[in-house]
Amino acid sequence: MTPVVARRSLDYRPQRGEAGKIVVEIGRPARDPKGPDWYCPYRIAGPGHERTFAAFGVDPMQALILSLAGVSSEVTLWGEKEPGLTWLGQRDLGLAVHRMLVGVRGRARRGAKRRPKRT
Repeated sequence: MTPVVARRSLDYRPQRGEAGKIVVEIGRPARDPKGPDWYCPYRIAGPGHERTFAAFGVDPMQALILSLAGVSSEVTLWGEKEPGLTWLGQRDLGLAVHRMLVGVRGRARRGAKRRPKRT
């Protein structure tokens, strides 16, 4: 794992078992030592659970964006299955990047249709 550039702590209170924290961390993008691409690691750790992943891209920006999408997918799906996973007391974990991007893209398209034609 490269040095951590972003971290979020989530509360986990399962119906059975011990409550605790789930920590999501994103590492700094770095060059892939095995090739020309870049990678951006991310880690999800909690009670009895720790997994580290890496997203790859052609440059650091793409690797970071794909890492955020990976975090979004992993944690959002987990949060939907586990009602005991919260952030700031809410079930919305604030990590659903894929859903946020769809909303932004849709607003941008709608806004573009309302622009007056230039003459």
